[in-house]
Amino acid sequence: MQVHLLLVFALAAAASVVVVASQSTNATDAAVALVYDIRECTDDQLNIGESILITEPSTLQCEAKFGIATGMLLQSASMADELCSEQCCLNALRTLYATLPNCRYELWGLQYSASKFLNHCGIATNTSTITYE
Repeated sequence: MQVHLLLVFALAAAASVVVVASQSTNATDAAVALVYDIRECTDDQLNIGESILITEPSTLQCEAKFGIATGMLLQSASMADELCSEQCCLNALRTLYATLPNCRYELWGLQYSASKFLNHCGIATNTSTITYE
């Protein structure tokens, strides 16, 4: 059951990436290609990722503050600037970056997405810890 819920989250994220990519510049095309270099998630990793996304306290606090559906924080790119201005959201993004599996489903990299949010907020991430195949 958990895999199915995460797949819904991941499909929503992948759909938004595909829309952006279809309107993209070469830089966005390169980012999509980079995501494909991240290994695909196993069912166990998807279950772990979903569990983290729907139970992590600072993530839930941030989602509640902005009215974001549970588990959808990393699919809220349109609110990135607002999220960056809230300490509870920065805490959530740091925790997600540190705890989410480093894998992808379709075009959605779990740890990679948290890294991109943190980078947008001006917080450097150690990209050398994100491994590619």
